[in-house]
Amino acid sequence: MINPASRPRRGTILRAHRSAKIGASAAALALAASLASCAGSPTAQPPTAIEEECSIPLEPGVHEVALTSGGGSRPFLLYVPTSYDGHTPVPVVINGHGSTSDGSEQLAYSAMMPIADSHGFAIAAPTGAVEFTRGFIWNFPGFPLYGGTSLAPEGTPDDDLMIRDLIAALPLAICADEARVYATGFSAGGRMASRLACEDADLIAAIGAVGGLRAGPEPDATDCHPSRPVPVIAFHGDADPVNKFEGGTGTSTNFGYGVEDAVAQWALINECDSTPTRTAVTATVDLSAYSDCSDGSEVAFYTVEGGGHTWPGSGFLLPADQFGETDQSINASELMWEFFSRHRLPAS
Repeated sequence: MINPASRPRRGTILRAHRSAKIGASAAALALAASLASCAGSPTAQPPTAIEEECSIPLEPGVHEVALTSGGGSRPFLLYVPTSYDGHTPVPVVINGHGSTSDGSEQLAYSAMMPIADSHGFAIAAPTGAVEFTRGFIWNFPGFPLYGGTSLAPEGTPDDDLMIRDLIAALPLAICADEARVYATGFSAGGRMASRLACEDADLIAAIGAVGGLRAGPEPDATDCHPSRPVPVIAFHGDADPVNKFEGGTGTSTNFGYGVEDAVAQWALINECDSTPTRTAVTATVDLSAYSDCSDGSEVAFYTVEGGGHTWPGSGFLLPADQFGETDQSINASELMWEFFSRHRLPAS
């Protein structure tokens, strides 16, 4: 039973006690290989000091957490790393799925769980509001639903609100370091993380996006006005057939402006040097790193030559004839955590 006085704003966490494990075959698909980032030497952030000791015992593994948001039930999955001791606050990465998927698939597809175990962070994997022909899609108010031009019917649950409620509820689900909450996602999940950075920069320390970075609703890449500079890391294949690298209409969506426009806009928002440092990371991956940004922020963009609408380093190989090739020369999740670990929310 939760003390009403401790309830998070807007959302209410109901339970976090049903533990399950993602199949061993899925976990085995995660790649353990890591690659040192060329964006600079990381300085991992220490745990945030807290006035009262937290005590939320949880077994390692995947737990289902029920959350009330907007008057409805919005469960999400919470991955607890093996090093979690029930007392020490841990960072949390919110990991959003692509359209026609769900939180469970994204946990496995992003190959992030072994990295969470290695580095001691938790993962929250929500599921979009709208059930589709296969899986679920996100409802971002004012933005057309996946694959079309129509808005969601009135009364459809608000995914922007749900993500804010999830963040507010995290300290009731796990001993969470609230200064080290991050957001990432694949495709539409990357759009979710981008929207969060634009609209609620006070809630997250940094964002990442794979195949879906945005800097404002289409068609205007300049319509993003965060309350503070937000560190951004992004990955995108230059042969992505779905969310095209150069923008425009792909196989199932209109991506609007190109990903390089989104990256350049984030560099402008963060007041970085206008010219990035470009480095060949592997034979197929180049890094554009924007430095000297405001308030210690940074922007890092990995271009994957010949890469499709896929998550680099994932062991799940999506059909190449539909989504393109999956690059295995880097591990996007490992590089993303290395980037995230350098950043925390500023002290209020």
